[in-house]
Amino acid sequence: MLKQNFLLAIGTPSGPDILILFAIAGLFFIGPAIFQWLWNSTFPEIFGLPHIGFWQSFRLLLIASILFGGIYHYNQPTQPANIYIGQPPYELKK
Repeated sequence: MLKQNFLLAIGTPSGPDILILFAIAGLFFIGPAIFQWLWNSTFPEIFGLPHIGFWQSFRLLLIASILFGGIYHYNQPTQPANIYIGQPPYELKK
């Protein structure tokens, strides 16, 4: 009964919804795998650092996204710049 009510509440997933879910799941696994490959092919040779595994690369990407704002985008209003490209919008009188 609860399962049927839940499915009625969320609806049946359609084709594009399933594709979006697969794309998110793919990025979840492909992103750290690419980072792991890049790390293991570069850093041990150049800097003498150890090889890393999948979950270590996942944690490094998570830490980097938290530190550099890759996950959350705050909608803060920005101030317009006081830089004019070309002619200023007013004439300077002497």
